[in-house]
Amino acid sequence: MSIEAINWALNHAPCENSTQKLVLFALANHAHPDGSSAFPSVARIMRYTLLSERAIRLHLAGLEELGLIERGDAFIVASYINRADRRPQGWNLRLDKISGVPLVQVVEVRGASDAGNGVHMTTERGAGDAPKPYIEPSIEPSSVFMSEAVELCELLAHEIEANGSRKPKVTARWIQDMEKILRLDDRSFQQVRSAILWCQSNSFWKANILSPAKLRDKYDQLRLQASRDVSHHPLNGLSEFLADS
Repeated sequence: MSIEAINWALNHAPCENSTQKLVLFALANHAHPDGSSAFPSVARIMRYTLLSERAIRLHLAGLEELGLIERGDAFIVASYINRADRRPQGWNLRLDKISGVPLVQVVEVRGASDAGNGVHMTTERGAGDAPKPYIEPSIEPSSVFMSEAVELCELLAHEIEANGSRKPKVTARWIQDMEKILRLDDRSFQQVRSAILWCQSNSFWKANILSPAKLRDKYDQLRLQASRDVSHHPLNGLSEFLADS
């Protein structure tokens, strides 16, 4: 989830076709600045690209064959997602694979006495001052998850206050935990919103779900109870909460 990975996928990755680049962009949307630890679910990539599951798996295999991505450490994915049956394949993006931009420039040095062929491997003078490629701000991936996470945190804080408790402060940790529900657990904004409204209307759960971390930890348990009690707790949008991710 970094501008470095997005920039590489858009401007430098030597993909073979536009669809391959689209799938790579979807991975870059979740990668760290060094390209590591990208593990969106196939369902989320399908949502991004409108491709079929089969097409996505074929393009992932193609990207791996080209050396643009490599399989990541399964233990990293496990540290974020507790349930083994919900863990997607993790990928590392090879940001060192660049098309059309040489990583090292060769310049001739006349009269060099310490090189047998009169050529040094060095960076051309002034290259460090070359303008960086323009990156359109609207493609910054974190802004989407971040804005949704903030809105959901504010909703949870408001509902807690409405139930008679002191309104909690929306901290950076709150936002980070809420973003994990959206990005790592692959929940939609409407699903999480409905989950918050339902649990805060339930006499038991409203006293127990007082943070995004607690919401994430008990999410599956909440869905199970909500599915049992749906006839007794009519709520607009509850179908989103009960829908499969």
